[in-house]
Amino acid sequence: MVKNDRLPKKHIMNEIQLYHVSLNKYENGTLLRMTANDETHYYGKKKEKGENWVDDILNICKPTEAPMRQQTFYAFDSIENCVAFSKTNNFQNAYYYKVQMQNPFKAPMCLTDLLLKSYSNKIKQVSIASEYWKPKIYWKFNEYLSVEMIIIESIAEPDFFALLKGKENYNNDFDLIRTSFNHI
Repeated sequence: MVKNDRLPKKHIMNEIQLYHVSLNKYENGTLLRMTANDETHYYGKKKEKGENWVDDILNICKPTEAPMRQQTFYAFDSIENCVAFSKTNNFQNAYYYKVQMQNPFKAPMCLTDLLLKSYSNKIKQVSIASEYWKPKIYWKFNEYLSVEMIIIESIAEPDFFALLKGKENYNNDFDLIRTSFNHI
C-alpha cells in the first residue's frame, strides 16, 4: 500500500460521504492507494481460514473496472453499518474515519456470507456474484470498494444505538436473501 501524506490539490474524489474502520491510525488528509502487490488484512485472514475462495469467485465475476477484492479499501455509506461490521468482526482498538474514495463500487455485503454458505452450488454462486456486482435489489448494508481512499477526518467510536441500527440493516438484508435466493 502506498501512503501519501498529503492530498494533491487537483486530486478529485467521489463526493459521497463514506465511513471506514481500521486498525491503523491515519492523519486527516492522508491519501491511501493499493498497488498490484498489496493484499488486505481481511483477505489474509480469509486465506488463513480457507475462505478466500469467496473473494476469488467474486474476482472472476467482477466487471473489468472493479477492483480485486484482495487489493481494495472497504468503506460504508453509514457509520451504523461501519460500526456493526467492526464489532461483528471483533476489531479491538479500532479507528473510525470519514473518507472519500476514487470511483467506488457499491456492493451488498451480506452476499459474501451467502456465497460462503453456497460452497457446492456453482449455479447459485454465479447468481449471487451477479447480484453482488450489479445489484437489482435495494440493499441496506453495502460495502464500497476502491483502490484509493482519502482520510477526511477521524471520528469518535459510534454509540451502542448506532451498532443496533447497523445490525438491523444487516438483518434486513438477510431477510431479502431468504426471499430472493431460496429458489436457486
